[in-house]
Amino acid sequence: PAGLNGLGKFIAKMPYQRKIGVLSGVGDRRDEDLREMGRISAEYFDELIIRRGDHLRGRSEESVLGLLREGALESGKLKDVKIILESDEAIYEAFKM
Repeated sequence: PAGLNGLGKFIAKMPYQRKIGVLSGVGDRRDEDLREMGRISAEYFDELIIRRGDHLRGRSEESVLGLLREGALESGKLKDVKIILESDEAIYEAFKM
């Protein structure tokens, strides 16, 4: 979460009207850390796409995606979060948006 917070502060200074993020998580993080990453992302991005991470490290894909999404929606800043499993498809969708 600390690294994502630093990145978010940098992104917040960019002059773009709309900011779209593509987020993934790592399976060996605490549940609260994954939720916090979702919350932090919701603070800095107007739209959020969550993609499958490459390093599930013993945790189920559904668990990682669910915790990230849960945190983003808990923030109250986003109405919805897209989940697009494949990285290239998620990035392509972000560019289309």
